Amino acid sequence: GKARLTDAKPTRHTFTVKRPFDHSGPAPRLGKVGVSLLGSTVATVGVGSPAWSAGIRLLDTIVAVDGIAIDGPSCNQALATPTARFAHIVEFKRAPVLLVERPPRAAFEDAVARAASGLDREWLGAISACVRDDVDQFGVCS
Repeated sequence: GKARLTDAKPTRHTFTVKRPFDHSGPAPRLGKVGVSLLGSTVATVGVGSPAWSAGIRLLDTIVAVDGIAIDGPSCNQALATPTARFAHIVEFKRAPVLLVERPPRAAFEDAVARAASGLDREWLGAISACVRDDVDQFGVCS
């Protein structure tokens, strides 16, 4: 028979995020990637940002950057979280290649429903903090 939406499996995709140079300061530097992460999951992605233009979307899980896994144990305490590892890996890369796992549409719809009902305060906090630009450490927020 027909596959149901809830039977769908996550899919893996590779995206190259082309970061432009930011010339607003005294010296050019790489512009922001355009995402904020909650763990290794994309909590927000700026529409029109390099990440958005590459194809990264809300709820994508970043598995690796240029072949380096961002989730898992780290002997360096400063890189103990996926967010810190992601920021460290992409910091000086002009066009990092991201391997992402995209959840099936049903997972996205479920997350939106939970956030809308106020049951998932962690997600709402991450999204609202990024909107307020409070989480701009590492230049990851859009």
